[in-house]
Amino acid sequence: MQYTAPDRDEFAKQIQELLDANLIEPSKSPHFSPAFLVNKHSEQKRGKRRMVINYKKLNDHTIGDGYLLPRKDELLDQIRGKKLFSSFDCKSGFWQVLLDDSSQSLTAFTCPQGHFQWKVMPFGLKQAPSIFQRHMDETFKGFESFCRVYVDDIIVFSNNDKDHITHVTKVLDRCKDIGVILSLPKAQLFKETINFLGLIIDKGQIRLQSHIGSYKQGRLVRWQLWLQYFNIEFEHVEGIKNVFADALSLESYQRYV
Repeated sequence: MQYTAPDRDEFAKQIQELLDANLIEPSKSPHFSPAFLVNKHSEQKRGKRRMVINYKKLNDHTIGDGYLLPRKDELLDQIRGKKLFSSFDCKSGFWQVLLDDSSQSLTAFTCPQGHFQWKVMPFGLKQAPSIFQRHMDETFKGFESFCRVYVDDIIVFSNNDKDHITHVTKVLDRCKDIGVILSLPKAQLFKETINFLGLIIDKGQIRLQSHIGSYKQGRLVRWQLWLQYFNIEFEHVEGIKNVFADALSLESYQRYV
């Protein structure tokens, strides 16, 4: 893969950060996957390009994990009607899962700085969401009546202040006991209105975030919930007609929701 001079500088910086954090190590593995940098909206917002590794070939030869992610519609039904909310985001969630020695060599990747492999679970492996979801479900087992987790997003919900203090305290204590690391800047505490999974939960009512658009909200929410059952990914390619988005916006598709 060909890299520009700015790419090489950015790789050098990020690889050194990962080495210093003991997340990766130099590799002699016969396996390798290419690494590249992306600069989409979220990266532009934080002012830092993101290193991505294309694990397609590895994923093609990997047995999947059958552990299911929660159904968003059931999760939202449980939240609907609650009065107070707090949410937490796991800091680099997948990186909190250690890899055994035999798995580390499979995650090897190449970049301008050389050949490296992960000591923790990287983003891009097809089993990663299921593995992490299982870990989080086991972590918060017994808390389902007031706490739900969708991969690395945690939401706590209650009917009143007193209960919410108790519920949030239990969740934070469990994180401390198990060693789950949270991103404090992303935490939302004791809110009547909260952002969660791309939706706004306002005093127990659920609606789309304003930047998505206010028209046809109900239909768009139903489409979002329905599409979760399919293993698909939409990607915008500059200059290419976005036929999937166009199809979803057609009035004739109303009959399917």
